Amino acid sequence: MNSQVPVVGLRTVIDFTEHWNLELAGDYGGWGADSNRQTWQGVALIGYRWPGWGAHWNFQAGYRAMRLFRYQRGDVEIGMRARGFDFILGVEF
Repeated sequence: MNSQVPVVGLRTVIDFTEHWNLELAGDYGGWGADSNRQTWQGVALIGYRWPGWGAHWNFQAGYRAMRLFRYQRGDVEIGMRARGFDFILGVEF
């Protein structure tokens, strides 16, 4: 199975205030490349941004659902999904 399949995606960040923000992202791919029929991801994160130590920090918490792969060869199909809450601490420059 080849893990390099074509993927397209979109991402946007909505600033509610100077500190609070919402990030929405999603992607889709696979299209039968090397028997990988489908891979996708959807993410919604609420974040709190603040300056400090010469950078902008953004603590985000939210939900992510994804299908890592859907592989089919002949009559055999294998797929893996994951979903749950994420906590992310990032630095923006």
